[in-house]
Amino acid sequence: MAKTPEQTIAKHFFYRKAILEYYNSSLELIDRKEFDIIPDNRFLFHGLDLDTLYVSFDERYEIVIYEDFTIKETAGNFIYVCKRNNEPVTQSQINHEIVSKLNSISVDLIPGFLTYQLKKYGRKMGILKEWKQVFENKGNFHDITNNWHNDDKQKAALKWLYDRIRKSDRRVLAPPKDIPLQELFKTEELLKSVLRRLEEKNVVEYLPFTGRYLWLLKGQDLAVFGEVLQKSGYLKDWTDYQIRRNALRKFFSVAGKKGYSKRTFQNSSIEDWYELKKKQFSFIRPI
Repeated sequence: MAKTPEQTIAKHFFYRKAILEYYNSSLELIDRKEFDIIPDNRFLFHGLDLDTLYVSFDERYEIVIYEDFTIKETAGNFIYVCKRNNEPVTQSQINHEIVSKLNSISVDLIPGFLTYQLKKYGRKMGILKEWKQVFENKGNFHDITNNWHNDDKQKAALKWLYDRIRKSDRRVLAPPKDIPLQELFKTEELLKSVLRRLEEKNVVEYLPFTGRYLWLLKGQDLAVFGEVLQKSGYLKDWTDYQIRRNALRKFFSVAGKKGYSKRTFQNSSIEDWYELKKKQFSFIRPI
């Protein structure tokens, strides 16, 4: 509805909903519109009516964008944007507020604050690299009012940052821990044939309701079964014991049950039982 001179618009902005009420010159309500808003969880707008039904936050760790804002439709969705340019808040604005917060909070709160902020991003490594440029700039930690450099706060922020980058690098280099059993087998046909034989030998039970298989023997037997698969050539490559354990436990619905611990699936443990238990899987022929 286009606004006319005799109309007044009352705006009620919440975290996930906006309401516009249109009144005539006699202050009679003539129209009311509601909009479901997609919230930007990286920050809060200054002045937003933060009803507890819509949002709760920790004021020690949250950042606030001091902008007048309005509603904008984009790709069929409604978002809050800066009124001055009708555009979403930029990452550089958010980074500026993060640095301001670092300069205002105590050193002991900095690790928790940065951890809280990082959780808001999907592309964490990209954000860490962007923050690296921002945090390494001494000028960003200069207190203009008192003309001193917040050296301790910059050091605390950089220590947290470098630690996180190293951890992220290690995660990238480390092999994934949760690989489905289907992906470990050379072919899907091989997996199906093994499952048929296991079911025939009453080693597993198929559960129609869940569409999953249940392992009926002990954890030691499952560990030896994984070793048999490895040595018989059913798996694509040599698979780390714990990756093998995760795949077998999840596929055969025993994750979290007693007797399937990491220790059970260690090389030394499997060696103790392999010669004793491998014969029960003699139906699994090498390929």
